[in-house]
Amino acid sequence: MKILVHLLAVIPVSVLAGGSNYGIAPGTLPTLVGKVSEWPVPTPRFARDPAIAPDGNVYIAVMSGNKVARFDPKRGAFKEWDLPSGHRPHGLLVDRQGMVWANEINTDTVVRLDPATGKMRVVQLPSSNVGIRKMVVDARGRLWYMGSHNGRLGLVE
Repeated sequence: MKILVHLLAVIPVSVLAGGSNYGIAPGTLPTLVGKVSEWPVPTPRFARDPAIAPDGNVYIAVMSGNKVARFDPKRGAFKEWDLPSGHRPHGLLVDRQGMVWANEINTDTVVRLDPATGKMRVVQLPSSNVGIRKMVVDARGRLWYMGSHNGRLGLVE
């Protein structure tokens, strides 16, 4: 700790200015290279957490719209699915088979959407007050989640 304090005392303030200081002087903009594209989400009601599918499509949780949206970058087109009433997806992920998993932070459910058929499977979690914020899928295709409200690690097989 003493070394860090000593180093900070020696480094001029101008070096520390400008955020992460990746060689950019404060008050200047770098020359940006490349192309940035944006597309309006059909239901822009707290759209969040993009996830890339194996086929290159991009899925988005539309929390306040109670939907999952898919963006096809090849066609520049969106498709949306309504989720069960009250689901309000907090986040989502796409597994290796292209299934979309959307978590709901307040109803203790996870929805699995098959985009090819539009069929959904609602999984009711065994604990209440789970508060899922993040999910991951392992190499075997099993969904793991962490309950931020109840402090439990869960597995959906």
